[in-house]
Formats: sequence, C-alpha cells, structure tokens
Amino acid sequence: MAGSAMTAGAPVATAKTMTVEEFSKLSLAQQTKILTPLRAIANALGDQGRGKHADTYGSLVIDAPAGSVTLFATDDSKASSLIADAKQEHPEINTGLIKVAKAAHTRTELESARNKILTDIDAKKITFPIYSISLSGDASGLEVTTGKSSASGSGAAALAPNAQTTSADQVKTALGGSVNVNLVEGAPLHTNEWRWNDSAPYVAGDYVGDTSGHRCTTGAAVYNGTGDWILTASHCFPPNDAAWGNSDQDPNHDLRYWSQGNYVGQVTNVNTWWDMEALWTQKSGGQGAVSLEADQPWGRYYPVTSVQYSYKGDWVCQDGVTAYFTGQGVPCGIQVTDDDTTWTPDAPFWWDNTRHTSRGVCGYASGYGADHGDSGALVFTVEGDNRQARGSVSAGSDVHHVCWTETKDYLQAVGVFLSPYV
Repeated sequence: MAGSAMTAGAPVATAKTMTVEEFSKLSLAQQTKILTPLRAIANALGDQGRGKHADTYGSLVIDAPAGSVTLFATDDSKASSLIADAKQEHPEINTGLIKVAKAAHTRTELESARNKILTDIDAKKITFPIYSISLSGDASGLEVTTGKSSASGSGAAALAPNAQTTSADQVKTALGGSVNVNLVEGAPLHTNEWRWNDSAPYVAGDYVGDTSGHRCTTGAAVYNGTGDWILTASHCFPPNDAAWGNSDQDPNHDLRYWSQGNYVGQVTNVNTWWDMEALWTQKSGGQGAVSLEADQPWGRYYPVTSVQYSYKGDWVCQDGVTAYFTGQGVPCGIQVTDDDTTWTPDAPFWWDNTRHTSRGVCGYASGYGADHGDSGALVFTVEGDNRQARGSVSAGSDVHHVCWTETKDYLQAVGVFLSPYV
C-alpha cells in the first residue's frame, strides 16, 4: 500500500484530464461525484498532518480536474507513514490517487513564521501595509499581499531574506531569513456585513441585524448540551448585543432597509481570530436553532450533518442573504485558492472601531462569490442531500474573491459542537 501511495496515482475524473474552466461548468452533481473521494482523502491526510505527523506535513492540494490529491511533505519515508496511518483509520480511501511532493517546510514552521510577522506588525516593527499572509499551497514559504509600492520597492526589501537595507531589519528580526517570503501586489480586504424575518428554530442563511445598522447572515447551528446557538461573523455585532430578523415590508427585499423583526439571540463567545460569534437563542433541544441550510428554491432546506476543513483546490458554496436576495441564489462555484491565510480588513472597521486580524481560507469565483451582507453565511460543500459545514463568510476584496473562517476551528476554540438537531 505504502509503495503504491507514493506513485503519481491515476485520475478518477474522466478519460482525459479537464481544465479548471471545464470542471467549473459541470453540474453541481457532477462536481460532487468527482470531489467526494478526493475530499475523503484530503480529510484523512489532513487529520494526520495536523496531529501525529505534524513533523513532516506541509500542505495538500486537491486537483479535481485531474482526480488526485497532492501531499506536500518534508520527508518521503515519513510521508509513507502518514499515508499508511490515514489508510488505517480510513480504509475506504483510495491511496492510489495520492501524489507526494517535496515540501520545503512543515505547516508548523510556516505557521510560526507567520505569527512572528504578525507580532512585529503589532509592535510596529513592520511599517508598510500588509493586507494578508498566506501559507503557500506547496509549503515553500509565505505569500504576503501588500500595496503596489511595497511589493516592488522598500517593502520587498524588508521581507527579502538576504536584503541589506535598513528596512530589511524589519522582517529579518521576525524570520531570520529562515522562510522564503513572496510579496505580491493586492487589494485590502473588506468585511462583508449586510432569509429575512425567520422565526425559531433558526437555520444557516437567515438575515440578522441590530439597531446600529449592521446586517449579516447566520451560519452553522451549534450547541453545548444545554442550549441552542446560531453562528455568524464576529465583526457583525459586539458582545452582549441583541440580533434580530428584518420585518421591513419592502416587496423586493431591498437590503438597504431594515426594521426590527423577530428576536434571534444575544451575542456570546466572540472570537476575533476565527471571526465568529454565537447568538444565544435562549432555547434548547433544537427549539432555538437546527442544523439546516436555507437553499433554493424558496422554502427548501438541507441538513448540515458534518464539519470539516477546506483544502486548496476544493470547491465550496455559500448561502448569504445578499447573494440570495440580489438574484445570485446560492453560489457554488468558489474554488479554494489559499487554505491558511490571515487578513486584516481595512474598512469598515469592527464595532469597536478597530481592525482585527482573522485567520481562515480564501477562494475565487469567476462569477459571484460574496458581497457585503453575506458575512457570517455558511460556507459548505454538497454531499447528496446533505451539507458539510466548512466555515462562515468573513471578508473579500471584491465579489469574486471571498475569505471565510473555518467552523471546525471555532468549535474547538469555544468548546461547542455542531447541532445534532435538524
């Protein structure tokens, strides 16, 4: 098994390998059929890489058109052991679809390097703008998004491992030249605040707002054994705030108008790093919130039965209210481009008038991805008539580029669980 797993593997998609564009034009059912076995492999490898085999795991990438998963590892023999353990715990996965490639760094090393940069930003040792920091998909280093002048000028010098300028000392202090950093020009991210006036039990995809003018979307339903919560983005509402539905009678559901509707819940468990918070419905046993995703057509719901991480190359959907009420439906053509990114939005600022750094995943949609008001919406994948939770919409630079924080990370940080009630 281990020997065959180290080979290139065989594609599962079609007789000829598709392009990404061809794959994006397949029906959702066709995409799901191709992605399901690849997601199972990615989840099995990722669990091992984040745990027992963190000393060799760099990253992994799903290549849906080719029907393969590439595991980036720092040591080939340890990679074989990682695959063997993944197979032992998940005997249903096809290890022949796994490719192994050399990684320059482990995920742990890259996370540490990023954290050092963030520390120096907070300490104002790095003085040029940094919009986001991503772990490279092949575990070769970090990709830092900044402004045009910084990407080509003094900022690039500051991050170059061998630079000898004064500005180089800014990041030499953080990284010591140990990790390669690629500066790219990009745009700052913006938080995406903004089905109408639902009543309990609440579901993923409901409209929520407060009296100060913030408008967002609900995400996954969670519980801790004593009560029902529904998640949204933590940049939406401050701690202890009350969130409500929208009772405005505009027949076109214009998102600019809001009137206080049904009470949804009180804001608790605010976590800025994972950009999520939990609305306490003051009910329990599935009376306050249930694991359903509001989809289309009108009135159609699907059970949310599991939660997992997103990996580069996968494809996801989101059910934000802006998407739905502006005629975009439930967008599903969002491809994961970076599966471990931090960002600090420029505007609008959070409810405390500051900028917070969050960590999650980013993707790209050739059509509509997300916009203001989709914040908090459930990011998910389709598994037949069920949905797998991935995260909550957090930010984006335009309607095509969308970032989300991952539900699994928030659940672990706060100590709650995906609701079993549907």
